[in-house]
Amino acid sequence: MNCPYCGMPEVKLPLGKKGFECGSVYRRERSPACRRIQELELEVRHAQAQWAKAEKRSERVQLLDYYEDSRGWIRKIESEGLKFNLLYSVAGSCRSGDFHPCTQCDAVISGKAEVVIRGDDESRVILAASDSISIPAGQPHIFHFLRDTLMIEWWDGEFSAEYYKPYRDIVEKSLQNS
Repeated sequence: MNCPYCGMPEVKLPLGKKGFECGSVYRRERSPACRRIQELELEVRHAQAQWAKAEKRSERVQLLDYYEDSRGWIRKIESEGLKFNLLYSVAGSCRSGDFHPCTQCDAVISGKAEVVIRGDDESRVILAASDSISIPAGQPHIFHFLRDTLMIEWWDGEFSAEYYKPYRDIVEKSLQNS
């Protein structure tokens, strides 16, 4: 018979008792070595469980697309059925120049941007870190980045966009100048 904790072989102990080479006493107590082995086994099982959870989490977040140009970059991400963009834009650049059939929401993580929205009249909003805005469906908009800016954007419906020529011309001109 072997030790149930570490597998060491059974030996005879003084006074007719049985035990194991590792120091565990047969069916009575574990040696410090066996206790440590059991602790390590538990740590390994815990680490395996944590790794499995991390793998499941990473499966839930997918990078759908990545785009980079002189203005910065855009990462299109999906997580648990939600789609959103993470954008980094350099100071002086412009983005958008479009409108959507659904509401667009933007939140600035760091930096500063001016958003121009064309409704009945034109409105301008300055967004800084921790500020957010909801742009109503059908409203043309353009972002002018006043500082290097990291922001996230999402929509309350299926994404699609149409260019609003006056604003898109500004975006295209800024791309040519950079």
